Amino acid sequence: MIRKGHSTFLGIPPLLAVLGVLFFVASADVVDLSGNDIDRWSHSGSAFVKFYASWCSHCKQLEPAWNHLGETAPPGVTIARVDCQQEKSACARFGVKGYPSLKLIKEGQVYSFYGRRDPDKLREFILSKYETIKPEPFPAVPPSSATDAPANGGASKEKSAQGEGSNKKETDKETGTGGGQPIKSRVAELGDGNFTSVISTGVWFIKFYAPWCGHCKAMEAAWEDFALLHPTDGKGRRVMIGQVDVTANDEIATAFDIRGLPTLKLLMDGNMYDHVGTRATEEWARFVDGGYLQTRSEKIPLVHEHKGPDHTILLDDSNFEHLTQAATGATTGDWFVLFFAPWCGHCKKLAPVWRSVAASLKGRINVAKVDATTSTETAERFGIKAFPSLIFLRHGKMYSYEGPRSASALEAFAEGGYEGLEPSPVPPVPSLVSKTFSAARVFVSETQTRLLEFCHGSPSGAIALCVIGFIGGISIALILQTRTQQQRKRIDEKMQREKKKS
Repeated sequence: MIRKGHSTFLGIPPLLAVLGVLFFVASADVVDLSGNDIDRWSHSGSAFVKFYASWCSHCKQLEPAWNHLGETAPPGVTIARVDCQQEKSACARFGVKGYPSLKLIKEGQVYSFYGRRDPDKLREFILSKYETIKPEPFPAVPPSSATDAPANGGASKEKSAQGEGSNKKETDKETGTGGGQPIKSRVAELGDGNFTSVISTGVWFIKFYAPWCGHCKAMEAAWEDFALLHPTDGKGRRVMIGQVDVTANDEIATAFDIRGLPTLKLLMDGNMYDHVGTRATEEWARFVDGGYLQTRSEKIPLVHEHKGPDHTILLDDSNFEHLTQAATGATTGDWFVLFFAPWCGHCKKLAPVWRSVAASLKGRINVAKVDATTSTETAERFGIKAFPSLIFLRHGKMYSYEGPRSASALEAFAEGGYEGLEPSPVPPVPSLVSKTFSAARVFVSETQTRLLEFCHGSPSGAIALCVIGFIGGISIALILQTRTQQQRKRIDEKMQREKKKS
């Protein structure tokens, strides 16, 4: 009996090894690339790469479809992504000028995707449609000096070519002409806190930029020079020159739907006009002096300004139940809670409204927020599946809000509007067992991701995974065999005792 069981157990390791490999391969996910990881496809293999920026709303909207593509990718195609805020040199090599940029790398050729970004279209492209696109050769790694120059100095090629005269001009600009006093920049730095009030009057020509953007750095000196020219529009009005760092001002970047850098917009009389010409002072002067009339106008989007203290209470897994006492409905009062994700565009639009609600209800109702991407335990407890999600907690009951997201509507709901809804009981605090299972799920997910990154595009990695699976299977088989033998021995001993008694 034991021998038969032993042979059965010895058949388990290969099966576990195969199932383990299949499990990890079937769980294929999106691979984050860094440094020169992308060079593994410079001569062979296939990878579909998304070049993105964390502040880009279109990149965030693409995230679910891209993750789905990672799970259903055809065999032999790696689905990957590159964060251009972290990997500036890689994005510069591939000529990325807008976000998101999608590029299929296949057999040393690069095919750029243009079209509707839904899973079916993306999958169709990597299967066959890419053949209709003229490919570009895989870009070579630039010399280290060329790669480092923009990061260190931000100097453009044109500026370097000007030589000594250009350096003198920069020196004069910084120290003044003969007086030894620095000339104050005439470019206004705008942000979430002052944007709306500043641009509400006059005519503004705004540059949207990022500190890491090479093209932005290259035009920096010209932008300063243009501000010193005191340009005027076609009606003789002074044009003010400003700039916005989109990496530090998410609200403005989202409201203006900034996709490429640098982006230049002329704002006047409630309308805005996109500049799409060459980046030179003469071209900008023509544009603001009437050239903008040849382009399509759009209404200037509303950007809420953050003024005064933020009365919103930040909750997380560690303090949620202690502060809200949601399960017992005890002594801390009513709570209106926003569950959000940092990448969620609708959450960003709601943020200033939520601050206003918190200020208005201060002292009467606790207004709070939870980052569901980091406080996963609390998000799972309340069944959060979409962002933003709003829940009102009162006396151990909860009410889900699904109405308009205006300050007046939210305040009316918290001050009594919830009474017209059927409440649900507040979910209990997670037990130690459920917390353990949740931590185990996170551990398994992170382990899968690490193993995938280790194995993708690496035959030796796949072989290593098989070996690990085989060894793991052997170990489990031996453990099961030992336990079975011990159990059989106890049963035999028990039968012997009962036989003696009889």
